[in-house]
Amino acid sequence: MSIRPRATGNVPTEDVVYMLERSGIATNLSLPAVASAAEWLSGIMGRELPGTLSKVGWFPLAKATGERA
Repeated sequence: MSIRPRATGNVPTEDVVYMLERSGIATNLSLPAVASAAEWLSGIMGRELPGTLSKVGWFPLAKATGERA
């Protein structure tokens, strides 16, 4: 059961991959490729998908950690 009206309980793949990678958990998935697939699917469906990553983009990464933007 969902706590939000109309919420399906589904989580966008690109958001999960982003969260895991930012948490230091390797997914062996290419985040740019997953994000690109979501963008492609959005075009095919003719509407914006609900993923946060596709709406707001990647959070700026800290230079001290050596992570890439």
